[in-house]
Amino acid sequence: MEQERSSPSEGWPGTESTGQRGGGGTSFDDTAYYMLKGVVDKWSVELSRPDGPTEFSNRGYPRLLKYQTAYLEYLGLEAIRIARQANVDVVSACDVDKASRIIQSGHHKAKTSWTGPIGGVIGGGGLAQLFLVLSSKSPVSTLAWLLAVVPLVLASVLLSRSFTGDVP
Repeated sequence: MEQERSSPSEGWPGTESTGQRGGGGTSFDDTAYYMLKGVVDKWSVELSRPDGPTEFSNRGYPRLLKYQTAYLEYLGLEAIRIARQANVDVVSACDVDKASRIIQSGHHKAKTSWTGPIGGVIGGGGLAQLFLVLSSKSPVSTLAWLLAVVPLVLASVLLSRSFTGDVP
């Protein structure tokens, strides 16, 4: 049987004696610590309400932290990818906001997953038509050229969007 945790902040670094970390400086680490501690404090408030659960289980709490860590990792990597696409030196708040919207919408992978295969099929058809047009010994109509060139242009757009993950 699982043992229960007395509060979500139990075992939080630096909360053993004073409930605060370090000297209260304003470094990035201190800011991140206090922001995350605020989240844990909100969990504690919710768990103290009489109309619901009172604590996380020993399996539930680590799993919550695992998902939280995975989300933060993915959010940071997505923000870096967006900033890299914009060819900038610093990941801005706007990049993080855009990454959060992409992740929360759940459409990032779904939107780009179809562009590669469809672009490949269209490109293959365009290349086959282009080969027929170029190897034809008789005069070729404008329609035949259009049926070769338009699919190649469309395929190049779809494939480039698939590779960059940039789908509107």
